[in-house]
Parts: sequence; structure tokens; C-alpha cells
Amino acid sequence: MKKGIFLIAVVVLLAIGTATFAVSATTVTVQIWGKFNQFASPIIPFNPDFRIEGGCFYPWVVEGDGLLESDWMQAWDATFQAPVRFPDQWDNFPNILMGDGYLAACGSSQGAIYHNLTYSGVEISDTEAWISLPGQTGANGGWHYIGIPYPKTKGCLFYDVVVTDGIEAHTLGELLDQGTTWLDLTFFGWNGQFQALTPVPDTADYLIGGQMYQVFTRKNNLALILPVPENI
Repeated sequence: MKKGIFLIAVVVLLAIGTATFAVSATTVTVQIWGKFNQFASPIIPFNPDFRIEGGCFYPWVVEGDGLLESDWMQAWDATFQAPVRFPDQWDNFPNILMGDGYLAACGSSQGAIYHNLTYSGVEISDTEAWISLPGQTGANGGWHYIGIPYPKTKGCLFYDVVVTDGIEAHTLGELLDQGTTWLDLTFFGWNGQFQALTPVPDTADYLIGGQMYQVFTRKNNLALILPVPENI
């Protein structure tokens, strides 16, 4: 258990240390499979507003079978515990940001790639990442879509991920041993190619880069600290 001043010191050191890690500009391709997808941006895009020309994912908006036709993409507002759907909620849909995850649907052929979304941004796979779990306003926790902001060839060992409420901090491995009332210790991923649920740690030990996981908390204002990812 880590408390109080020690945790604050860790956060400060993390902020300072992160600035010294190497980051690099790169280009990635995100694949959108037939039927359902859970995904995240594996880099921080230079142009996170995909609604405008030049923004990441913009070709998906204007393609003949894209987001303005039969496809849709969904973010999740954890403070209201409600979906935000694109293109239906065009103005309210958030930019593509680090640590956020998305649900999407397109086409009907399982195992087929319908879209290749290629764009540029900054890779941060040499750094730890902080992901907020705010929970519902006026309630206790709720569902979150978390995105793993690393390339798909990298993953974070589930048991080494830290969860904190700002006062205490524990690894998920510690909480599996000790028990917790903070959050459910199954993170629900999805394999778009095979259209299969991939709960972690039930079916895998790593949270995979570029994937979205649905996480349920039972306490507001938590955060995850992802360790520097490993090659997987």
C-alpha cells in the first residue's frame, strides 16, 4: 500500500520522468473489421478531430460505405454513463484522444477488413500512461471505455497496472490477491477479426496496444497508470 505524500511524490516523478522519455513521430494503420470492433488510437494523432479534412479517420467519414452511410462509431461518457454515437451526435462526439476507447460497427462479413485508417502522430510506447476513470457524477463508479495508447505489437502486463484513488495505489495483481471494492477485476476486450470476447486476465495476461477494454468501477475518481509496455 502506498499512501499520501509518497503517492504525490510518485506522480511528480512520473511527470518529470515522462518528459525525458523518447517520443517519435510515426504513421500507423488502424484496421476496422466487419461487424463489431473495440479499438483505440495506438498513437497520439497530430489531427485528433476526424470530422475535418486532414483529421485522423477522416477518410472513414467520407468513404462511400463509411461513417456517413451504414457505419457508426461510439464513445462513452463515463460521467453520464451514456453512449455518444457518431454520426448521430456529430457535434458532441469527442476528438480521438490518448487513453480513450471506441466501439464501432461496419459491414456484415466476419473476418473481413472494411477500412484501413492511416494517419500520423506521436508514439509514446517508451512512457507510462495515466487513464482517468471518473465514474458517474453523483453516483459510485460505472462503465468506462479505456484505450491502450501503444502500438498493437506491444502490451501492458495486467498485473502490473496500477490503480489509484489519489490517496492509495495498488497494482491490479495486488488487488486480485487482496480483493477490492474499487472496481471489477475483469477488463472486457474484443477480437474484431474473430468477433470474440477477450476478457483479461481470464483469457490473456496483457492489455494490448490499440485495443479498447470495457472497465467497471465501483468508486468515482480513480485512475489507471499503465506501465511501459512490452513487446508481445
